[in-house]
Amino acid sequence: MDNYWQGLWDQEVPKGGLKVASISLALNCPWIIKATKDHSGRFGFQLVAESLDLADDIFTKQLLKTSQLSVLFIDKKTLYIRLEDIDYFEIFNEYSESIIIKASQASSEKEMLEIAISQSVKWFNFLKPTNERKLKPFQQQGLIAELLFLKKLIHKIGLSNALNSWYGPDKFDKDFIMGNLGIEVKAKHSGKIKITISSVTQLDLQSLENLILVVFTINSSSSNDQNSFTLDKIVDDLGELFDKDANLKYLFEKKIAEAGYDYDIGYSDRFWTNLENSQLFKIEKSFPSITSKNVDVKSISNISYDIDLNTVKEFKIDEETLNNLI
Repeated sequence: MDNYWQGLWDQEVPKGGLKVASISLALNCPWIIKATKDHSGRFGFQLVAESLDLADDIFTKQLLKTSQLSVLFIDKKTLYIRLEDIDYFEIFNEYSESIIIKASQASSEKEMLEIAISQSVKWFNFLKPTNERKLKPFQQQGLIAELLFLKKLIHKIGLSNALNSWYGPDKFDKDFIMGNLGIEVKAKHSGKIKITISSVTQLDLQSLENLILVVFTINSSSSNDQNSFTLDKIVDDLGELFDKDANLKYLFEKKIAEAGYDYDIGYSDRFWTNLENSQLFKIEKSFPSITSKNVDVKSISNISYDIDLNTVKEFKIDEETLNNLI
């Protein structure tokens, strides 16, 4: 693995704004890609799009910023990806190589930037140990349930509204929020009557007027089943819906990356089926749940409990009722 910053490690950089020391990378491509170091010792790399029109919509994209990594445009046409925490340097080096090699193979400056921005969302996966980067089966099952509901929502309220209502990857209390309506999505195997609630806030109305629990029945399957699908297939199908809007496509890729999905890992080895219509439950004050009103959340944390769905049938609603709430 290359270390692009080897010649910059001991170099001093004067203070001031976004000043950096840099090394142009010889990558056998026509594009300007530089390894950088700033006065605070933060390593990064820059990709320069000299001929790209400033009016191009790529410059309006929502870019990634975490406590470990920043992605930003500087000097109008330069994309700057910078490591904020030196403790993550080894991971950053591996991550940077994956971006720089692909960006250097781009057919245009715009494609170079698009590749780098799209690849940047994979930082969430690079932070995990290598053996944990692939979603476990139960995690795939949960993400599939959220994506199936997202697909339903797209047909109901449109691409932008549906995608912007999906908060599950952002670790919000609810998977979807639309105004005063919250949706919590769960997945289970057929034959199982219990679902697991993993926090005190998931079934807490809080400031919402309505909260709906949506339960999908998603079973393991095989390639021989004509109704089976993979997580890759669902992601690809949804991604195609966003192809005509680059900003929405990037936001979708960012959200699924935050959810733990990585296009490069591949999930074509595990098949699933969605055998039944989803079950819908309206969460009311009398719904059996643990919330901040009946437990001291200052003293008790990490609450997890199971709900027997056979005991909450009185709270069931139909699809039409949900559609009227959306």
